[in-house]
Amino acid sequence: MQGMEEVPAIAEKALPHVAALPLIAATAVMVLIGALWYSSLLFGKAWVRHTGIRATDIRAGEKKRGYAIGIITSLAMAYVLGMLVAHSDKTMHLFLGVGFIWFFIIVEQLNGVLWRRDPIALFFLQAFRSLFTLIGGVMVFYLWG
Repeated sequence: MQGMEEVPAIAEKALPHVAALPLIAATAVMVLIGALWYSSLLFGKAWVRHTGIRATDIRAGEKKRGYAIGIITSLAMAYVLGMLVAHSDKTMHLFLGVGFIWFFIIVEQLNGVLWRRDPIALFFLQAFRSLFTLIGGVMVFYLWG
């Protein structure tokens, strides 16, 4: 079949290889930042105050599912960050890419303020967690070299 040899080349350009070790490390850093952010050491009490959700309100199965989904979404985001670093020839491009990703995240998070009437403090709490998570993940790839 003519043209079939082009398919792998197109797929590789669209989804370039991201090395496994930095991908796993970036995912771990992102998960740890989130865990620390929402711990009682940092902003866990503020999150409880603004959401009304306490640890005792969450069933064991929900916690496991939440952690699993959090790890999977961190892995997906780390993969995107790995591609961003791989395609960024300048540090400025890298920070612009992170800025654009963060912009889309915060615009989406504003829906909670607009439609669920979430407190603006909760919006900022979650928006800055997203920013620090993105920076942590991208720094792993950037420093990994």
